[in-house]
Amino acid sequence: MIIAGLRLSQGGGIALIRDGRLEFAVGIADLNSDPWRSRWEGLETIPKLLAAEGYDVDEIDAWAVDGGHEEAGQPSSTVFPAVTGEFDGGLTASYTAYPRAGSLAAGAYCTSPFARRSEPSVVLVWDGDRAPLLFHVGADGRIEAGGEVMTADGDPLEQIARAVRDWRGEEPVNLCFGGDHALDIQANSSLRAHPAVRELWVPPFPDASGAAIGAAALHLGRETGLRALDWGVRSGPEVGRNPHLPEGWSVSPCRPEELGRLLHLTGKPVIFLNGRRKTGPTSLGSRSVLVPAVDVEARAVLGKLTRGNDARDVPAALCLTEHVAEVFEPGIPDPYRSYEHRVRPEWAERLPAIAADHGVAVQTVEADDDQVLTAMLSEYQKWSGVPVLCCADAGQPDSGLFPDAVSAMRQNEIDTIWGSGVLYRRIRCREA
Repeated sequence: MIIAGLRLSQGGGIALIRDGRLEFAVGIADLNSDPWRSRWEGLETIPKLLAAEGYDVDEIDAWAVDGGHEEAGQPSSTVFPAVTGEFDGGLTASYTAYPRAGSLAAGAYCTSPFARRSEPSVVLVWDGDRAPLLFHVGADGRIEAGGEVMTADGDPLEQIARAVRDWRGEEPVNLCFGGDHALDIQANSSLRAHPAVRELWVPPFPDASGAAIGAAALHLGRETGLRALDWGVRSGPEVGRNPHLPEGWSVSPCRPEELGRLLHLTGKPVIFLNGRRKTGPTSLGSRSVLVPAVDVEARAVLGKLTRGNDARDVPAALCLTEHVAEVFEPGIPDPYRSYEHRVRPEWAERLPAIAADHGVAVQTVEADDDQVLTAMLSEYQKWSGVPVLCCADAGQPDSGLFPDAVSAMRQNEIDTIWGSGVLYRRIRCREA
């Protein structure tokens, strides 16, 4: 069965699940670096998007739409369909719309290790200014709503934990966390350490960026229960190819290892475009600005290209997994940059760009997940002795990420771009 999930808000998005496997998930704003807060009205682009991934509209068995918050007068804790109808313009098909909370809950559980192990889990959905919502998914995939958590007074995380215990008992539970509050690395770390939580799962796309995936997963499981998806975080589009480059840029082949050496020798930032875009509000390692963390000015450099998007305001760190415990506390592998880390005192002087009192987001890197990124970072470490780079998402403020090298050339702050084995350098940089 082939199910297409659509998100019409926050720039728009489409995800396709085929026989329980996530085939792709595309944020529309990232295709052309469009404003990411805009509403997507272009249903006529869907056939083209599907064709780019090898699919035809006629192959889709069902369309599931993330209907946003409290559609059709349904309470915010509703999971099951709020609306069925026909698309207007650009697409001839019927759809089923699901409330945002249901989409986020399904997306969180169906990508979790608990679903893969057929284990039950509580699901916390905390999105925007709405009250936190609790759901429970049984080992059979059946989902039930547990209602809202009132957090007006006191520590909201403690109140959530108390509500979970009142509902499910005193034993620690598996917990999935969805909604834009799950982008808060401090909150995630506190939840993971709480005695009410046995194990915590935060998907790499907990907010609206994963709503199309969740809507499709919810539709898939509406009869038989939610099930584990076969998925990967690199489900977005490939780096676009540009046969014609603007004047003023030089082009040369460049292996990842050569880029690692270049970063060490120059200390200058590089826009790094690598493979399929990662699905989620951030795409570190696939659409990134990289700069050595040994210079305190790195944060200011990154801020010029990232200011304005809440999910990527604060620069993060890329670290080789085998060295994360050496450099950071608590030093636990974190492939989706979900938790707060702190630079160990003995590394603080060597990493001034990220040695902040409030902690830092860290994405750990290893060859099994990304051979290109690992090769580049390993070579950088070989030359510098530092297994860490400072990074942020590469895109104009308040817009989607750069889909290709030419779009990245339109910014004026960074003179070096690496994409798919090719190094692009602004001529003024070469002559300097």
